[in-house]
Amino acid sequence: MARNGSPSEQIKQTLRQMIEKGIFAVGQAVPSELELAAQYNVGRAHSRQALRDLESEGYILRSRGRRSVVAPKEQWPGRALTSVGENVIALALPTYQSRYCQAIQHGLFSVLAERGYQTIAYNLSFDETGEPRFLRHVSSLGLRALALWIQNETTEIEDLLREIVEAGLPVVLVDHEARQTSVDAVTTDNEKLGEELTRELIRRGHERIGFLRDTYNLMSTEERQQGFLRALAAAGIAYQETWGAAFNPHHAEEVVQAVDMVMARRNPPTAFYCSHDALAQVVSDRLTTLGYRLGEDIEIATSDDDGLLQERGVPAILMRQPGLAIGHKAAEMLLERMAEPSLAPRVVRLAPEWSIQEQLSVHVPSA
Repeated sequence: MARNGSPSEQIKQTLRQMIEKGIFAVGQAVPSELELAAQYNVGRAHSRQALRDLESEGYILRSRGRRSVVAPKEQWPGRALTSVGENVIALALPTYQSRYCQAIQHGLFSVLAERGYQTIAYNLSFDETGEPRFLRHVSSLGLRALALWIQNETTEIEDLLREIVEAGLPVVLVDHEARQTSVDAVTTDNEKLGEELTRELIRRGHERIGFLRDTYNLMSTEERQQGFLRALAAAGIAYQETWGAAFNPHHAEEVVQAVDMVMARRNPPTAFYCSHDALAQVVSDRLTTLGYRLGEDIEIATSDDDGLLQERGVPAILMRQPGLAIGHKAAEMLLERMAEPSLAPRVVRLAPEWSIQEQLSVHVPSA
């Protein structure tokens, strides 16, 4: 997701410029999460995201328990986009690196390594300009095949993807599928994800359930909302639009305005389905600030793919996407496509998994 203007993006851009100018030399430690949070007067989540982005873009190297250091220049963006030789299969992921992304990468690469293929990962800034630039260049890289995470579902991206596929490069999409282009894809069954989490909220006695989503028009979010509405309809519960909202979770003012507006209703929701974990994190923070006791006054359900809520001890109903299985399946589909280019394109949707969670005794406010 593009986070132009967000605190994490501003920190990242400043550090990146300092690295490129040599203020932080190759091998030199950069400021820690705590130091950056204090320096820029922001929450630690913003400084952590900035360092994650710099790592995924190739500017720094991170390891648990040690300071992050500037990576060799060969790993910096622009230097990796060169021909990689024969028998190489690539995975291209957006800037946002996470446990979920790492699971997909591990699943994909482990299968391909067993078959004797070399692999390479492009962890790039897939904003509205970076993603098209990469896709225009990908045909010149000499790749044998490509697994691709689409980040911006636009007509331009669809057109570029279609050109790549028609040029004969085997491609499989991971996590997202194309809206208009016939291409192999393996994703989570997002409708089932939305339906199962909503059914669990209903089982716990909730009838006023809000749907909170971001403003990015992703197919995965739409499918989760369809599953949410299907579960409500099956239980005979009418959904009210005033219980939901859409906002950018990286803009604090939007978060406050959206959550406060919904909770100011005469009969506010007793539970929320949040379309993804980063959004659920900021929603839980705002509800706590307003004085609500999570798990008692109000419940949250979401897909906690990166353990953001569990790490902070936030009570929630959690499912996760099967990243490792997605990677495994994507590799198998690429190998099949390489062996038989005339196969009809397929979309495979894998079932989500329940996360380890604390079983809560929840008091549901009366209607």
